[in-house]
Amino acid sequence: MAAPAVPDPRGRARRRALVAAAVLLALFLLNGAWIVRSLRSLGGGAAGAGRPAPAFSGPTLVGPRLALADLRGQVVLLDFWATWCGPCLAEMPALRRLDETAGPRGLAVVGINIEGAAARRAVDDVVREAGLRYPTVLDEGQIRQLYGVGGLPHLVLIDREGIVRRVFQGATPAAEMARAVEETLTMVPRP
Repeated sequence: MAAPAVPDPRGRARRRALVAAAVLLALFLLNGAWIVRSLRSLGGGAAGAGRPAPAFSGPTLVGPRLALADLRGQVVLLDFWATWCGPCLAEMPALRRLDETAGPRGLAVVGINIEGAAARRAVDDVVREAGLRYPTVLDEGQIRQLYGVGGLPHLVLIDREGIVRRVFQGATPAAEMARAVEETLTMVPRP
């Protein structure tokens, strides 16, 4: 009579190693696709540096609608944010200081909350607690889509002629933000 077959432990280990390698390869490819998509949204989308800023209009937290066209001739810093975004909230003091110091020289800071009108009360609470005096637009998703916002925080710096000069994806150091604003404020307009 023949002895029962004994499983080969080396074969089982090889199969496990192949499955683990396949899973890692799949994760690596997904991560690569995400990185490529993110990089495209930073510079290649409708709101990429060097391109005209997409026109938008939206309701503000405390008043009438605000249109980008209303700010023509000023340097504009759009701050896309949400109440649940910790890094967004952490940037607000720097944005408030920029508004206070560079506003009189032609900077218009505009907050764009991506949570829409349904979050109005929470947005109002955050704006009040942060002491923000610049307008906050309540976006239902259209502005976010126009500007290719994939993650938060997301800042877009627009020059006096309506051209996007810088896009900041993720938390941005206050000094870097201030330097970019200063460079844009001192740019000589094209003839």
